[in-house]
Amino acid sequence: RMLEEYALDHSLLEVEITESALMQHPDQAVETLKALNELGIVVAIDDFGTGYSSLNYLKRFPVTSVKIDRSFVRDLMTDPDDKAIVDAVIGLGHSLKIDVVAEGVEENAQFDYLRSRKCNALQGFYFSQALPPEDCLAWVTAYNNGQHTKTPGSDVPAPEPGP
Repeated sequence: RMLEEYALDHSLLEVEITESALMQHPDQAVETLKALNELGIVVAIDDFGTGYSSLNYLKRFPVTSVKIDRSFVRDLMTDPDDKAIVDAVIGLGHSLKIDVVAEGVEENAQFDYLRSRKCNALQGFYFSQALPPEDCLAWVTAYNNGQHTKTPGSDVPAPEPGP
């Protein structure tokens, strides 16, 4: 109703739902997600890989992205099991034509690795600490204009803008 009232493009709204919430009532979730999808609303599964979902449901849920939980990204460079899980989720997502987002990116090595694996999007303090709403637009504009040399609140160099 609010999207219609304010004449907003439905595809600009992304709803994130945790994997565990989806699996509480999977059949009802499928119907709800189908309805959102028919409205053109983007749906992402958050914390993917932390619950007990069935891959059968993943192919049934009309979602556009899955988000790799930060617990797998944190030790990506030191734990071969986390690396294997991240690689598998990226491969699975791409095979199913679902975007993959990595949460909790905090280090250059994580950024480089995930980018080399063609992870669709990255989130985390590597890019910026949390910002108040009034500072967010100014930071993004300056970042896109190449005016940042490090991320706010850290000594980490700002990453190169990329996909």
